[in-house]
Amino acid sequence: MNSLERRNVLNSQTFMNARKGKELWGKFFQLVNQGAYMYEGFPITCERHPDRKVFIKVASEFDVVCPDGGCTEL
Repeated sequence: MNSLERRNVLNSQTFMNARKGKELWGKFFQLVNQGAYMYEGFPITCERHPDRKVFIKVASEFDVVCPDGGCTEL
């Protein structure tokens, strides 16, 4: 796991389907989701419009939702 060549991504389904600790991880992710601590992507907030938050799931979405480093609002 410490290898630089490996990239480990926290994926709730990986833990939920684990043979060991399935019940423990299920409770953990239930609490995390109830508390709104887990997002469906990476949260992006505009500096000029702090009340506007979008979530990107892939890097290519950044250019669409944050053109020129801002947001789509004028």
